[in-house]
Amino acid sequence: MKKCLSLSLIALFSTALFGQTGTWPIKFHNGTKIYADSEIYVWFMVNAPANGHIDKNGVVQPYKTADVNAAGHYTRNGINYAPYAVRLSDMVNFRCPTITGGGRIYMSVGAPLCLNVTDNGCALPDPLNPNDPNHNIYYDWFELTYGYNGTPFGGNSTQVDLFGFPYVATVYQSSSHFLDSCGYSGISMPQVMKLFKDSMSAPFQASIQPTRVLAPSMSSQFAPGGAYANYFQPYIDSLWALWSASPFTIKYGGGTWTLSAKSTDTLTVTGTNSGLLGKPTTQGIWGNGFGPIGIINMVAPLSSAMCRGVARDTSWYNNPSTYYKKSTYKSEYAELLHKIAIHNKAYGFGYDDNNNQSSVLILGNSQPLDSLVINFGSFEPLSTIAVVPEQKPRASLHAIRMGTDNIVVVQSASPIEKVTLVSLNGKSMHRSLRVDNNAFSIAGLSAGTYYVRITDRRGFTTTQKVYKE
Repeated sequence: MKKCLSLSLIALFSTALFGQTGTWPIKFHNGTKIYADSEIYVWFMVNAPANGHIDKNGVVQPYKTADVNAAGHYTRNGINYAPYAVRLSDMVNFRCPTITGGGRIYMSVGAPLCLNVTDNGCALPDPLNPNDPNHNIYYDWFELTYGYNGTPFGGNSTQVDLFGFPYVATVYQSSSHFLDSCGYSGISMPQVMKLFKDSMSAPFQASIQPTRVLAPSMSSQFAPGGAYANYFQPYIDSLWALWSASPFTIKYGGGTWTLSAKSTDTLTVTGTNSGLLGKPTTQGIWGNGFGPIGIINMVAPLSSAMCRGVARDTSWYNNPSTYYKKSTYKSEYAELLHKIAIHNKAYGFGYDDNNNQSSVLILGNSQPLDSLVINFGSFEPLSTIAVVPEQKPRASLHAIRMGTDNIVVVQSASPIEKVTLVSLNGKSMHRSLRVDNNAFSIAGLSAGTYYVRITDRRGFTTTQKVYKE
């Protein structure tokens, strides 16, 4: 009896210490350098076993319309929202439950996501709507699937819709000796935004917003009626001319197909299975569609080849060293993501997993992980500005320059509404500074390196580093 009792106590202790069988820990590390854990939020949403959100204790909770007025609810622009986003400071010993489907871990920096909730579900943030309550907030997400003893873990840092901010997700499972990461390491948010601005051509510049970069499929500039609605058309026409004269062969997924452009609006496909493939539009290439008809097996290799600018020669299709180098017509957005991503793998468009180029990490079993660790990248500004008279303004959402008598002048397209001192010499703090005519004073502050958060009347927010001697 004593032996049985001891084993029972050990089992109870193990469950209390390590969590329910089939669950596993998710750890978040704050590497932003300028935001406290209490200013970073996680909204973990799942669609199975029921459509809901996961609370700070790792329990799946249903969405409730009434929660928009629950204790601790958020209010933005006079509207109440359910308080489902959990502060990073409250995510202590958090464990992923034994969900049996897919989920998204939404992460926001500086403020919680405010999403419309009803008993039937939750609306996602809309980056195309300037009136969306999350439009001026930094956010991104990690996608995953997992079901204990049913669905192997699969997760990825997806940028199919947008790039929100850099983070690294590391997956570890000791039993299978699996250890790998995806995402963006060693690069800060300001550095990434500068790369996008400096390296992308005019059609893609329009996708850059103050707090994120939209994928081409999400940009109104590439949509019907947009300035670049026919971006791919010259490339498509040149391919059709080539393929009408020279049929080509694709080997994909264990099958072989021969394709030829025998008409002005379709490709004739023969081989493992036969049919017609519609001539794509620019929107179709971004959105993985080839008209109302199509041999589904062919969409992935053709769409990905067009996004990568290698569609003219099938010998390039499975050769990553050629990607983005063979044509000026390509996804410059995906090209940059792959350049800076871990292993040069990213999910920059829907079929970016073709030829194993996506950021997805998949286990070969449905047992729990030892851990999923998500490291937030730095938001530290690119430069330090010393308190000296009349320095040139830095290129930023809100540029600042130093006047005399320790007055900091903010240059912005909109009047400045609030300036908050958030850290001094690496120590977090929260102190409001008086704003007068788009300027604030640091005369009463001690010497050191400061971070100040600047918010204008549009709601746009940036953080600047200021050094006072």
